[in-house]
Amino acid sequence: MKAPLSAATAQAVREALSARYGVMFGTKGGVAWAAAALAFDIAKMFGARVPSGARFVGDYITTIAITIFYPAGKTFAPQEQIEIDTHETRHAHQFVAEPGVMPFEYLRNSRRRGEYESAAFGDGLAVRWAITGEIPPTVDSLPHGALLEYACTPADLQMAQDQLEQLATSIVRGVIPEGPARTVIATIARVQPEALDPTALELIRAHSPGVL
Repeated sequence: MKAPLSAATAQAVREALSARYGVMFGTKGGVAWAAAALAFDIAKMFGARVPSGARFVGDYITTIAITIFYPAGKTFAPQEQIEIDTHETRHAHQFVAEPGVMPFEYLRNSRRRGEYESAAFGDGLAVRWAITGEIPPTVDSLPHGALLEYACTPADLQMAQDQLEQLATSIVRGVIPEGPARTVIATIARVQPEALDPTALELIRAHSPGVL
C-alpha cells in the first residue's frame, strides 16, 4: 500500500526547491498586505475581475520575484503544499528567466498571464500524477478554468486548455516538464519513494531520463 506523503517530505521538497531555484517562503501579513487587500477591493468595486481583498490575502498564494507568500495562519496537507510549492516555483523560475519582462507581462497581458499559469498548472499536474498515478479524466477537468479569476478572456482560456491538454498527454506517458516538477519528483523519490505511484515511477524512468 502506497504511503501518504509526510510533513518531513514536504519540507525536504521545499528545501530542494530553495537550493535549486533560490525560492524563499513568507506569509501575508502587515501593512503592505493590508494595502494590497484594499487595492483589490477598490479594483473590484470599479468592475475589475479580481478576487476580493480578503480572499487575495486570506486564500491566495502569491509569488513576488522569488518569494512565495502563503496566507498567514493557514495550513496545508503535505501533498497540497508540495503541489502549490511546485506551481509557485515555476512562477519564480519565469521571473528569473525574464526579470524585466515577466512581472509586467503578467499584469498587463492576459494572454501571457494564461501562458505563465498554464506552465505552472502543468508542473502541478505532473507532480500529482507522479504521486497518485491519476490525471484529470477529461479536458474540461483540467485546471484552466481557474484562470477565470485571473481576468483571462475566453480566448485565453481556450489557449490554456490546449496547452494543458498537450502537457497532460505527455505527462501520462512519463514525460515530465523540465523545471520544478522534476526537482520535486526526484526529491520525493529520494526521501520517501513509497509515496510515489509505482506505475508512474516506471514510466518516468523510461521516458524522462535523469529525473530519477
